[in-house]
Amino acid sequence: MYHAHSAPHAVRPLARERRGPEARDTRDIRPGRIASARAGRGALVIVTLAAVLVAVWSALTPVSAPSVTTWTSVSVTEHTTLWDIAREHPVPGLSTVETVQLIQDHNGLPSDIVHAGLIITAPAVHQDASGVARR
Repeated sequence: MYHAHSAPHAVRPLARERRGPEARDTRDIRPGRIASARAGRGALVIVTLAAVLVAVWSALTPVSAPSVTTWTSVSVTEHTTLWDIAREHPVPGLSTVETVQLIQDHNGLPSDIVHAGLIITAPAVHQDASGVARR
């Protein structure tokens, strides 16, 4: 739609007919809306930075594994797996998978496969430890 009172050489489309960056109706932008949008972006930046800092701090902070001070000898019987031994000798704070790895590393085993007759050392069961690892 064009202005009827304008000369033909000065014809300009109305704001709603404009295309591109000019097409936006600037009457909708109020100072309060701009301030709240900026505050929202600022809060998003702060939350994102906090999340990144927590992730970096977590990655750089060494996790100390529970230390096993007492080990006991275990004779591997037929059909016994390292998983079974780890479940029978839980380490508080470690999952069964982590306990299997701990026993494997402590005994210098190349894999988690054990054979009947093998004698290995496993974490000693403490009175306060449950019979099954929690994780």
